[in-house]
Amino acid sequence: MARHRFLLTLAACAAWLSSVVCAQETPTPTPVERPVARPPDQRPRQGRDPRFREMREGLEKMPEEQRQRIFDKFRKWQQMPADEQAHFRFMQEEREKRARQAVDDTIQASGLKLDDAQKVKFTEVYKRERRKLEEELRAEMDKRRQERLPELQKTVIATYQKEAAEPTPAASPSPSATP
Repeated sequence: MARHRFLLTLAACAAWLSSVVCAQETPTPTPVERPVARPPDQRPRQGRDPRFREMREGLEKMPEEQRQRIFDKFRKWQQMPADEQAHFRFMQEEREKRARQAVDDTIQASGLKLDDAQKVKFTEVYKRERRKLEEELRAEMDKRRQERLPELQKTVIATYQKEAAEPTPAASPSPSATP
């Protein structure tokens, strides 16, 4: 779930940064590379897609620390080898596929007949509630793990101390060494 949010945030930042960079910098073409002339209505414009504007506004509303983490993750993504990026994309697609299947299974099991708009709303609610459930379970497991960790540490330490106290076969004299 955290990777899912990471990848979504990363994709959003990539799109936003691309639009900002494209708006601020126009690379000087080299003699070999000639710019493609496009009609005015087909030229990329910053802010054409409302999703980019919403994303930019969302980033501007974030605390500076959170925004910096997102940019750091974006830079890390940019420096990642292509095969590793492909692996993360594949894993993200698989998670999304499983999530869609879970929603479809839930709708089918419920017997609900939903039109497209209702299915979209159902999916949003299902994902939101599922995310809450996953976070609660993760917090519960973290708490249980922390409660049981001291006991585990004591057991491992006691076992190690017991093994360390026993003489090893190499340290004891061999019976064939006596005349």
